Amino acid sequence: MTEKIPSIRKILFYLALVIEIALVIVDKSELHNPYVSYFFRVTFLLTLAVVLLSDYTKREWIVIAMTVAVAAVSYRISGRNEMLRFAVFVFACKHMKMDQSLRLSFLATTAGCIAIVLLSVTGILGRISLTQDYGRSAGVITRYTFGFGHPNAMQCMFIMLMLLGMYLYERKMKWYIYLLLMLANYGIYKLTDSRTGFLVAVGAILLAVLLHYTKLGMHMWTYICGIAVMGGSIAFSVWAAVESIYAWCDGTLVFKLNGVLNGRIVQLYWGTNAHEGAIQTWRLFSSRTSQEYFDMGWVRLFYWYGWIPAILVIVLLVLLLLECGRRHDSAALMLIVSMSVYTIVEAHLVSEYIGRNYLLLILGAYGFSMLHADQGRETGLVQLLKKKKQNC
Repeated sequence: MTEKIPSIRKILFYLALVIEIALVIVDKSELHNPYVSYFFRVTFLLTLAVVLLSDYTKREWIVIAMTVAVAAVSYRISGRNEMLRFAVFVFACKHMKMDQSLRLSFLATTAGCIAIVLLSVTGILGRISLTQDYGRSAGVITRYTFGFGHPNAMQCMFIMLMLLGMYLYERKMKWYIYLLLMLANYGIYKLTDSRTGFLVAVGAILLAVLLHYTKLGMHMWTYICGIAVMGGSIAFSVWAAVESIYAWCDGTLVFKLNGVLNGRIVQLYWGTNAHEGAIQTWRLFSSRTSQEYFDMGWVRLFYWYGWIPAILVIVLLVLLLLECGRRHDSAALMLIVSMSVYTIVEAHLVSEYIGRNYLLLILGAYGFSMLHADQGRETGLVQLLKKKKQNC
């Protein structure tokens, strides 16, 4: 029986991952899934089963217990169960090979995105373009969506796949592949007119090239700089939440930056429901009334979950960057820094969907090590069964 447990764990985990990726694809298309919460329950139970079938050291069990306790409190107060679902998923990653999981995510997501485009161009499902006033000075314009519902969603999925692809195949990347990615990014920009996404993708490619062709990734100070960039992204987002009440005041700095960000800051205070997203609505743990959606991802993290969960997430990301520095994983540095900057303006990574956030898989692979909790003898169901078998 014990010999079959690793295979069972693997099947359950990858089944959960595939379901989560399928949910992301459906969400990005123009389909409506009224049963998404039921699928979340299924994937939670699958990953929980993986955890129960896994062995951990005593320190790891303590980390699991403490994390689940904080996530449970967050769920009880805010009504949002993402922290609990995400934590169990990360813990379930321990005995999985990170490269295989990330490669499955990349291939499955790519296949799903291609399916969305093909369904759109063949007229089966989804609009090819969207003509409306996007809140810019240009007035009513046409931007292409190719089945993704919104042009920004199409640009977003391109960026996410590009980042993961550059991470997975960093050692095999050649100069002409980076050039092709830059050209593809420009082509997507001409179709979607998503300027912010285009600039973030350009920055990510240039950073990837710099780290690929130099030895900067061998030095810890490079990762400290990455932490500083992430910290700056978070600090700017907090500042925007504080100053959002003045975003309509012509001549102010926040007014000018709001224009640069296409009205994202003003929506924090003057959106559909006034004040939602502004710092006045942030609590230690978020409330059940904090349900508004807006684009600024770091702001949404604090607004949806509260100060305590948000700060814990940020601390984990800092520790993850330091762990990447210890492992000289410069590709992960590129991935985390690029996602951090992108999360200023888009909330793709701050959502209910596990399949959107590749960092969860990296955190699952590096997490216990970066917390120095992976030292000692492992205990769990498998070890208990082995002892029982030996005693028999």
